[in-house]
Amino acid sequence: MTGDDVQAVTREVSGSLSSTLEDAVGKDPSQCSYGLGGDVPPKVISLSVRRLTGAEQAASQLQTAESGLRSIAAGASVEDLPRLGDGAFWVGGRIDQLHVRRGDTLLIFTVQLEQDPLRAARSLAAQALARLGRPARPERPAQRENAAPPAAGAPNTGGTPPRQGGPS
Repeated sequence: MTGDDVQAVTREVSGSLSSTLEDAVGKDPSQCSYGLGGDVPPKVISLSVRRLTGAEQAASQLQTAESGLRSIAAGASVEDLPRLGDGAFWVGGRIDQLHVRRGDTLLIFTVQLEQDPLRAARSLAAQALARLGRPARPERPAQRENAAPPAAGAPNTGGTPPRQGGPS
């Protein structure tokens, strides 16, 4: 989640916008938080990413989180969002959190805004899910331009394909 992502969903930003990840070396790279100004109590937009050992464990964690948050939400709305990721729910009120699962990954957005925090959280989640959908490019081994083909009978290690046909 970038500063540009945050500024696209709110104008409540005062001063410069930087994440705690950018501000301090040694912070947990799975968490990113942006302060929105000098309000008391302070408001933030944050993202926490949790990768689990499998999709079933992530689904179980999502269900446990929803159950736990329903019990402490104190009358705040808890809403299932079936068309977001592989499962999602929103807890409003003073919590203002969107929990989203994609495969083995949980994304937890806290969006403390005066105006429509759910809309902002959904927008941030859509961008994050799109980024998760783009796998990193695999590094390709550099091929030498004038590499000789493998000798006859030598195993092919993925470079030049073996020649077919020819004299025997």
